[in-house]
Amino acid sequence: MTHEQHRAGASLALLPVIAAVRLLHPFPTVLNAAAAVALAAVAVRGWPGMGVALRLAGTMLAAQSAIGIVNDIIDRELDAAAKPWKPVPRGAVSLPVARALAVLAMTLATALGATFGPAALAFSTAGMGVGLAYDLWLKRTSLSSMTYAVALPLVPLWVWTATGRFNPALLWVWPVGVLLGGALQLANALPDLESDAAGGVRGTAQWLGRRGAIAACWGGFLAAILLALGLGLALGHDRRLLLPGLTAATLLLAIAVALYLRRPGPAALHTGWTLLAPATGLVAVIWLAALPA
Repeated sequence: MTHEQHRAGASLALLPVIAAVRLLHPFPTVLNAAAAVALAAVAVRGWPGMGVALRLAGTMLAAQSAIGIVNDIIDRELDAAAKPWKPVPRGAVSLPVARALAVLAMTLATALGATFGPAALAFSTAGMGVGLAYDLWLKRTSLSSMTYAVALPLVPLWVWTATGRFNPALLWVWPVGVLLGGALQLANALPDLESDAAGGVRGTAQWLGRRGAIAACWGGFLAAILLALGLGLALGHDRRLLLPGLTAATLLLAIAVALYLRRPGPAALHTGWTLLAPATGLVAVIWLAALPA
């Protein structure tokens, strides 16, 4: 066998692995895991320790992977028409393998989540449950944006409980998280608005229509930033963190808006999603980091 044939064979052998990785939705999944570790560092005011960081990241990676895989299983017919390159409709990952990976991911998320105790497990399981409910049913209803609105505030509550730092002041994160989560779900749904509607999806974005969904997305995100600012100033947050962090998030929103206004279309909306996803994490991490000690 020549060197070129060996390399070609190795590349072919890696294809199923690459397809399986894509099935896990690596961008948002890794982003969420990184956010969980960052929140843990904020909660303990320092490095939480390698063991805690790995277990938190592992729990989030497994839970988000389960949600992503189930989403692709449920949406396989939609994707066959609109996104035929995805692993399941393309046949790169068979349906039985995808289902087995989903069960494995759910099992790992539960097992790792249990290492933080029953209260933290309740939060992490609730978050995964909301995500799975979105996949299985709520995505196709006018309540679809509420899943993100409920799930997002659960993340800091889970992390603070897992690290033994929970306090009632954290509950102020809920109204900010509701606005951020609802806006983020719309940002995620907008690039596929028409193709999902053609497949029978009647989510919040379809119910609002393109213009209404864009306005609710951008308006909700801006409202979340303003609410985070107002609450932060009222509660005595550290302005040295709060103001630059919220300014950076506002800048990311402005870039997303400008890109769409320059060239309206699904590509600009997808870019907007990739900007608003980290901006959401930035608002959450900065707001919590600026909490008074």
